Amino acid sequence: MNRTESLRFDRAVDYYDRTRALSRTSMAKILPLLKDRFGEGPCLEIGVGTGRMALPLWEEGTAMIGLDLSRPMMRRLIANAGGRMPFPLLVGNAEALPFEDDSFAGGLAVHVFHLIPEWRVAARELVRVVRPGGALVIDIGRQTRGPFRDLLAEFARAAAIEQDHRGVNEPVELDETMSELGCSPEGLEVFIESRSATYNNTIAALEEGTYSITWSADESTRKGAAEQTRRWAEDRYGDLAQNYDYHLAIELRSYRLPPRM
Repeated sequence: MNRTESLRFDRAVDYYDRTRALSRTSMAKILPLLKDRFGEGPCLEIGVGTGRMALPLWEEGTAMIGLDLSRPMMRRLIANAGGRMPFPLLVGNAEALPFEDDSFAGGLAVHVFHLIPEWRVAARELVRVVRPGGALVIDIGRQTRGPFRDLLAEFARAAAIEQDHRGVNEPVELDETMSELGCSPEGLEVFIESRSATYNNTIAALEEGTYSITWSADESTRKGAAEQTRRWAEDRYGDLAQNYDYHLAIELRSYRLPPRM
């Protein structure tokens, strides 16, 4: 898998909503924040995917436009909207947005910048198409700590794959880039979801390639890595059918473009 190219999620379309959905409680907190930032829009979401963020925001009255590399993911968005395209959808690259300068009141990028090697170019493009004084909300996607992280690290070692994403990995990198682009930080909102999983189920998900970090390994490599990870986990945790608790953090970073002088 070429790490110099942005990662598209065609292969995840059948399980994305099931594995990436946020709870109703989290969405009830997130939507007012986004609505406050973007108002009636229009707002551009890059990496719109199946509409996890854009559809509820559109239903709340914000005019949306979605862009993604994956046609299958956007076809699922249309299905999620009842079979009709709810708002304009474009197949396109976030590094070269097909829009004029100052086209949008806001820009949204949730769990996408970590998939783009040239994410700084994508950030510059997003700033370009948002109007002076407009808002940007970005979540780079932080990896879960605790047993999940340990299992992933062992799996990655066994499969000889990199744990770092091909795009941005640390929030400080994003903050520095946005500052260089003239954007002022307007707030950080963190929403925590408490979840649980069994060790067996987590290792099975790694073996099946549920997480994009595993996609650089073929099926045979993932199977072998999963077997090694199970042996390692049994020595460390014991019964792999037992549950472990973990926390998923949704970290929404807001930025404000400078007003027109």
